[in-house]
Amino acid sequence: MFPIMITFPETLMNSWSFRGFQLDYRPSDEISLRPKIGAGYYTDSSGEEKFYPSPEREWIYNNYFNDSDKAFADANPLWNMVADVTISSLYMGYTWGVFLPVYTFRFMKLGWGFGITYSDLSYKLSLCTQYISETIVKNDELIIDDTGICENKTEIDVASGHINAYAFPVQNATLFERVTEDSIWRIGHIEWFGVPGNQTDQSLKLKNHDDLFEILSLDSQTTEVISYTYRF
Repeated sequence: MFPIMITFPETLMNSWSFRGFQLDYRPSDEISLRPKIGAGYYTDSSGEEKFYPSPEREWIYNNYFNDSDKAFADANPLWNMVADVTISSLYMGYTWGVFLPVYTFRFMKLGWGFGITYSDLSYKLSLCTQYISETIVKNDELIIDDTGICENKTEIDVASGHINAYAFPVQNATLFERVTEDSIWRIGHIEWFGVPGNQTDQSLKLKNHDDLFEILSLDSQTTEVISYTYRF
C-alpha cells in the first residue's frame, strides 16, 4: 500500500450498521509465479535412487509444448517452468455492514458487497533447465518447496492484455475502530475483493502457442495493522 491513501466516507444507516464505497489501487508491480510441477531425484527408504515426475509435467509436455519446447525438455530432464508477471489493478466496490458500537468505539466491524475490477497484465513464460529448491522426502514421496532459483531461464512465450471483471464478494473486517469528528483510528483491518474465475473474458492470447492463457482468479487482499484517517 502507499503510505498515504484516499479513504471514502461511510454512511451510518443506524447506530450499528453502515454502507460505503471501497477502493483498492495496485500500482504496477512485478511478481514471479512459482512452479507447482516439480521433478527431481531422491533416495527412497531402501536406498534406491528414483526420479520423481508429476502428472502436470506430462500434460504440459504432450498438450502445450511446441517442438522447440520439447527439444529443450528432452535435453533437460529436470526442466521446469516459471511465469514472471507485471500487473496493475484497480478494484472498486460498495459494501454494507454491521459493528458493535461502544461510545466512539466500534468492535468487530464486518462489511459485505460487490464491485468491479480493471487490471493490466503482462506474463512472460520461461523454461528452466532445473528449478533449484529445498526438497523433503516423506513416506517415499518427494515434496518440493515452491521457492527457489530458475536455472538457465529461457523465455518461450509472452501474453499481455487487460481484464475487466465483476468482483464478488467484496468484504472488509475491522477488529477495532475509534471514530471522532476529525479522525479514525483502526487496528486489524482487512479488505478483500474476490474475482470469480468463470468470466469469459478472463484469458490472454499467447504469442508463440495456440492456447489461451487463462486467468483463474484476480483476488486482492489488503491488510492494515494500524491506520489513521484524517477526516475533512
